[in-house]
Amino acid sequence: SFISISDLQCQQCTPCCSHMTWSTSEFKKWAHQGEDILPKQSVLPRTHLILIGYLTDGRRQEGKEKLMDGNLYVQDNTGSIPCELLHFESEWLELLFLFPSWAYIPQTSQGSAGYVEILADPVPVDPRPKRVVDTIPVFYPATVAQLLSTRVPCQKRAKLNVAGELARLSTLLCIHHKTFFFLFLKCFTSAACVPVLVQKPPQLAWHHMLQLGHGYVLTALSVSSLKASGHKVFVTSVSSCLLPYCAEQVKEQPLEIAWRGGPIQPVSPKAAVQLPLELTDEKLPVPAKESKILSYTGIITRVLNNQAGLYELDNKICLCLAYQQLLNSARGLRPGACVELRDVHLLQKPLASFPFVVVLGACLHSTVLLKGFSRLSTFHQPVASSGNLYMQLLFRYNLGLPLYLWLVSLLEMLEQRRERESMANVSPFYHVLYSLLALPLRPSESVAEKFLVPILNAVVPSKAPVRDVHHEILAEMHHCPLQQYQPLEPPCQAPPLSLLRSVAEQRSKEAFNPLQLLSPLEAQHMGTQELNRRLAWSYDTFSAESFQPRMVLLGVLRSSCSSGSLQLRDKSDSIPCVISRRDGSPFADTALIGSLLQVETYQLLVERFLQSDFPSWEQLWILEHVRGTETRQVPLILLYVQFCFEDVQILHMPEVQVQEGPTSNNSPCARGTSCMSRLFLVTQKEGLMSRNYLPAAEGDGEGQELQLSFQATVLWMDKPRLWGHPREIGNLPELEQTNHQREDSEAQQRVLLLFMGRSLRWFPFLHPDGLYRLIVP
Repeated sequence: SFISISDLQCQQCTPCCSHMTWSTSEFKKWAHQGEDILPKQSVLPRTHLILIGYLTDGRRQEGKEKLMDGNLYVQDNTGSIPCELLHFESEWLELLFLFPSWAYIPQTSQGSAGYVEILADPVPVDPRPKRVVDTIPVFYPATVAQLLSTRVPCQKRAKLNVAGELARLSTLLCIHHKTFFFLFLKCFTSAACVPVLVQKPPQLAWHHMLQLGHGYVLTALSVSSLKASGHKVFVTSVSSCLLPYCAEQVKEQPLEIAWRGGPIQPVSPKAAVQLPLELTDEKLPVPAKESKILSYTGIITRVLNNQAGLYELDNKICLCLAYQQLLNSARGLRPGACVELRDVHLLQKPLASFPFVVVLGACLHSTVLLKGFSRLSTFHQPVASSGNLYMQLLFRYNLGLPLYLWLVSLLEMLEQRRERESMANVSPFYHVLYSLLALPLRPSESVAEKFLVPILNAVVPSKAPVRDVHHEILAEMHHCPLQQYQPLEPPCQAPPLSLLRSVAEQRSKEAFNPLQLLSPLEAQHMGTQELNRRLAWSYDTFSAESFQPRMVLLGVLRSSCSSGSLQLRDKSDSIPCVISRRDGSPFADTALIGSLLQVETYQLLVERFLQSDFPSWEQLWILEHVRGTETRQVPLILLYVQFCFEDVQILHMPEVQVQEGPTSNNSPCARGTSCMSRLFLVTQKEGLMSRNYLPAAEGDGEGQELQLSFQATVLWMDKPRLWGHPREIGNLPELEQTNHQREDSEAQQRVLLLFMGRSLRWFPFLHPDGLYRLIVP
C-alpha cells in the first residue's frame, strides 16, 4: 500500500524497511550480512509500503530557502522528510520518484520524526531526456594554479571552467550560520591541485553527487581571497554548473585568454595554494608523538557517545569525528553501517585510562564517506548542533585528542550523578527548617562548565593556538590538533561513588596487617583475650592524592531517613559524610540538601570490624585466625567521608518553587490545607538509638520492632502561628521580634521532641543553641 510522508512520520514509531523488488530469500540473505561482526542483533523488520515523492534540496518549499542547507529530502504534498543516499546524480533533483528499497529510521525520543535511508536507486516516474552538452572550453588545475599564486590587476575577470579529478572533499561546514564546503580538483597528468569553495545554497547538494576519483567540470568559477585567512581559492558563482568530465566534450584553453589587460605579477611562494596529493607534516620544536595518516574502511559496531562524536569500528578501534562537523548530523552512522575514512590520523593509546589502544581521528583535512547503510533495527541518535558542551569546550580550548577523551570521560561521569527518586509518595510529617527537596536533574551545561572550566584552565596552556579552519583545510603544510599528541595521564578523575567505595574497601583489605597494628614490644605482653580485643577495630584513611589519578568527589547531598546521616549520592551508590566548619561551628545549612557538590579536599575513612582468635602475638602473621563478623551485627567495613564546608564547591542548587494557590505538591500546606509553625531553640540533643516506641495506629504492640530515633529538648520561642498560603511561610520573623515574647510563660515552654521515621533526616542539622522552625500541616 502507499504511504504518505506525514503518515510515515506520525504512525511509524519503530524502524522498518521496504523492498518491493526483493524475494524472501533475497531479504534473508541481506538480513544475515555482517553477522560475524554484529551477531544476535535485531534486523530491520520488513514492511510492504510504497513510497513516492520528489527528491529535493529544500527549494520546493516556498519562502523557506533556509532549508537549502546541503541536506536532501523526500517530499510529497503532505510534507517532507530528510533522506540519505549512497549514490545521487544531478538529474535527479526535483524529479518525482518511486523508491523500491528504503528504510525509515525514527529518532530515539518519542514524537520526533526520523529520516529515510534510500537503499537502492530510485525509479523516476517521469524521466527527463538526457541533456546534450556542447564542447566546453576548460582549464586544467596545472594551468590555473598559477592564478592562485599571482597578483592580478583589479579589472573585470572572466569566468573560468576548470576540469579535473576530485582528489579531496571536505565535510559540510556551518560556521556563523553559513554553510559551505571545499572540493579539490587534481590534474589528470600531474599532482597539481586547486581548491574550490562552494557556498551558494542551490549548489550545496553537490556534496551528495561528488565521488572521489571521478572527473568533473566546474563552470563559471572566479578567484577570490578569503578574508579570514588570506588564502586564494576558486569560488563558484550563481551560474556555476557541476558536470561529469568527458574528454571528448572539452577543449583546453591557454591561460592568456582568461584575463583581460595587465601583466600577471608573481607574489611570494608562501601565498601559493599548491596542494600535494599526500599530506605533509611540519615538525614542531616540542618533542611529541607524531600521528600517522592513513585511510581505513570499517563497520560501526557501537555508538560510544554520539554527542561527543565517538564511535567503535570493527569491535576494536575508536573513531573520533569531533574535530569535523558530523556528516549530515550523524544520519546513517548507526551500528552496522560501513564508513570509508581517508587521510585520518592514527593515535596509539592517547589516554592511559581510555579502553581503546587505537584511535582514528578525522580532522577538517580528512574525508568521511558513508559506504553502506546498516541492516539493524536501531534508532537515530541526533547530534545537537547547538548547546553541545562537548563541541563548545573542544573548540574553546582547542584541545588535543588525549585531553578531549579525558574531558568526555568527566562529562560522562557527571551524567551518572543523576538520581532516580520521586517525592510524589512522601506523606505529610513534621518538618524542621521548612525547605523543598527539589530533585537533581541532568547536570546542565552551567553545572558541567562550573566543574570543568577551572580544571581545563589549569591543564591547557593559557596561550593555546586558536584553531584556523581555513588554514587547516587549505594550507600546504598541514596543521591540526590531531597532528601531534602527548599520551596523557589524567590529572584527576571523578568516578561513580560505587567505584570509589569498591576501590577504597579493596585497598583497605589489602593493607590490613595485624603486625602493623600492634608493636612487638607491646603485643608480646598481651594475653589472648586482650590481643584479639585490640585487633577488633582498626581504620585506614585516604585523601584525594591517595589515588592515581587524584579522585574528586561529586555527588548530591542527601539526608537519610533510615540512618539519620548525611550522604553523598549518585545513581550508583551513596556514601555517608560528615561535614564540619573550620571555625568549629556545626554545619546546619539545610538549603544544600539536593545540591550537587564537588569536593577535592577530603578524608575518606574505612573502619574495619573484625573477629580473631590469635593464640599469641607470634601468630599475628597467620591471617587464617581472622574471621568475619557474621555473629555480630556490625558491618565488616564501614566507609564514610569527612570534609570541611569551606572546601565544598556547589555546582548546582535546586530551585525552591512555591506554586500559586493551594495545589503545590512540594509544600506541607498543599491541597488546600493550612499550616501551623512555631519557632524553637534547641537546648539539648541526644544521640541516635533504637527505641520501642509504637505509633498508636499499629494496635496492641505485639511483634513490634525497635525503631531508630532521637530526642531533643527545645524551648518554644513564640506562640503557634497559622499560615493560609505556602508563600507566607517564607517570611521568617526576625529573631529580634521574638525577644518581646520571651517573658511570656506560654511562649517559653520547654518540651521534649521525639524524631523518628522520616524526621530522622534532620538529625545532622539540629544542634544545641540553634534556632529552628517546626511546621505542622
